[in-house]
Amino acid sequence: MINDLELKNYPFGGDYSPEQWPEELQEKDIRLMQELGVNTVTINVHSWIFDEPAEDAYDFSWLDRVMSRLKKADISVIMATGTTATPAWLYQKDHGILKTDIKGRALKHGVRERFCPTSPTYIAAIEKLVTALASHYQDEKSILLWHLNNELSGFCYCEHCEKEFRIWLERKYGTITALNDAWCTAMWGRYYTSFDDIMAPTELNELYVNVNKEGFDLDSLPTEAIEYARFMSEKHAELFALESECIKKYVPDAVCTNNFQFRDRFNYHEIAKTLDVIALDIYPNRGESSYEASFNLDAARNFITEDKPFLIMEMSPNHASWAKCCSSKRPGEIGKIAMDNIAHGANSALYFQIRRTPAGFEKFHGAMISHAGHLDTRIAQELKALGADIAKLPLDLQTEGLGAQVAVIHDWDEKLGVEIPCTVQKMIDYSAEVKHYYRYFHDHNINVDVISLDQEFARYRLIVAPMVCMVREEYAQRLENFVEDGGTLVLTYYSGYTNECDYMYLGGQPGPFRKIAGLWVEEIDGARPEDDNSMVFPDGFTCGAGWMCDVIRTEGANILARYGGGYYKDTPCLTENTYGKGTCIYIGTKPDQAGTDRILDMAVGKVGVNPVLSTPGLVRATRRGAYLFLINHGETEETVDLHGELSNVLTGKMERHCVLAANAYAVYRG
Repeated sequence: MINDLELKNYPFGGDYSPEQWPEELQEKDIRLMQELGVNTVTINVHSWIFDEPAEDAYDFSWLDRVMSRLKKADISVIMATGTTATPAWLYQKDHGILKTDIKGRALKHGVRERFCPTSPTYIAAIEKLVTALASHYQDEKSILLWHLNNELSGFCYCEHCEKEFRIWLERKYGTITALNDAWCTAMWGRYYTSFDDIMAPTELNELYVNVNKEGFDLDSLPTEAIEYARFMSEKHAELFALESECIKKYVPDAVCTNNFQFRDRFNYHEIAKTLDVIALDIYPNRGESSYEASFNLDAARNFITEDKPFLIMEMSPNHASWAKCCSSKRPGEIGKIAMDNIAHGANSALYFQIRRTPAGFEKFHGAMISHAGHLDTRIAQELKALGADIAKLPLDLQTEGLGAQVAVIHDWDEKLGVEIPCTVQKMIDYSAEVKHYYRYFHDHNINVDVISLDQEFARYRLIVAPMVCMVREEYAQRLENFVEDGGTLVLTYYSGYTNECDYMYLGGQPGPFRKIAGLWVEEIDGARPEDDNSMVFPDGFTCGAGWMCDVIRTEGANILARYGGGYYKDTPCLTENTYGKGTCIYIGTKPDQAGTDRILDMAVGKVGVNPVLSTPGLVRATRRGAYLFLINHGETEETVDLHGELSNVLTGKMERHCVLAANAYAVYRG
């Protein structure tokens, strides 16, 4: 069970778009699906125009025929609502259904995911469409779950959104004086006398574009931009809630999801609260380190309820059409990616797409069935083998989490506070900063959760919280309580600077963390690439450091390392402070990978968290409940000592050693 979703198998299949092909091809497609082992397909994702070819003229007959054929083949359906691809007739009725971009340009009808989230016309239309769809299929038992809209993409800055933003702000702050005080609008004379004075933050009024021709933009009033991002997330969440409500009116036990793909500045953690189950689209780039994808998986597992399984809604069986270079999946890579997802908590392996589209933007995107129209292909045979292996996975695995004792904080609201304001280093990629520390746990086979600041801390021994710059006082207090109660907390540079309105904490940084860190940051130096520095440990170990460098005065903290250069040479850059029953480790500059490993080795040793298994090369080990997953992300064969005899789930053999070819995987019980 995933929250309220009971699964009789592991969904294997993907997006199917029969509307792109002659109807007589469906019977052949379904036969090929059965040969591949497909048991689940997603339909109707971009089919609004076929469901409603004219206003209020609903026609689900084409969908009925698809459903009938799939049901006959015992293939389950994920029913999409189709609301991402607005039909031309709706645009002709009201151009305001589409977004206005940050340049102030009203977009025209064309591509998907361009709807305005506050458009009354759009909202009314999707309410009617989803209600009609749910009513029509309310008794259809082959529908496994409902797929709301599609991947979120981009904010809208139209006049209607602007008006709704003012209402949203007035509801939040109450008075314009309270807003002015919270935002410090006296800076540059931006003081407002009425909520009607406030405009959506765009290039026309607020954003400095390509500053100094160095390729970065700056928000002149960052708090307004931060609040607008929060507003946009809330409005998109309301659309999901509306669609879910329309469905559950007719299908009370319906399970609703959306396929998250972490782009733009949406608060996915908050939006997730409108869903019944989390689903991800996973498209690792060829050559990308495996921790990049694992990071998203370890986050998805903790969105709605801590350490709960989720679904993979999309992967590519081969090319990704939007990539700069459409590299083919190498032998074994399809299975490696899918099984790694399952190792980290996924309960499905679904692809975009079943049959390769014949034209348009995605004609070179991978598919289970190629343009050749048969399965005599390398990709199809690998998919067939993968489907057979997934079918061997025991059903009790579906309820298992990873039971991590370590957490890394990646907070979606914090992302706004780090990336939007003007700071000592421009173009900060908050997620990349967090991954710099997350990578250690992935590479050392230590199960780890990726969580937000409002989630439960008590079950962890160690929390790593990089760049907690914009922090609410109550969250800072919760981290303080975690340390006081015996936990170990790792904080980094650029932490404890502002509250949730980007208003500086006065009295010295790291603000609300000053007491638990046992130090005061007198200055923060934005180090240029040529400003090489280092961290020097008492035993002589030295590593590279820089990018941000705190000039630290200790207030009770022990010094673990000092700077090797700069005007602050020999001053502290790594400290440890005992607070209550616990410890706070403070990293005052960005260490290189060797330095990060040294610091986190120390933290892990302090709390007594052990790796799942020691593995050679690029083999990674993950434990999910009673099951051990081994994935070889390398290009050479590796042999893993299992330290005892374990049962191979996929072969039925008892083994003491596991021999893994490049891109191979194995699953053991015990």
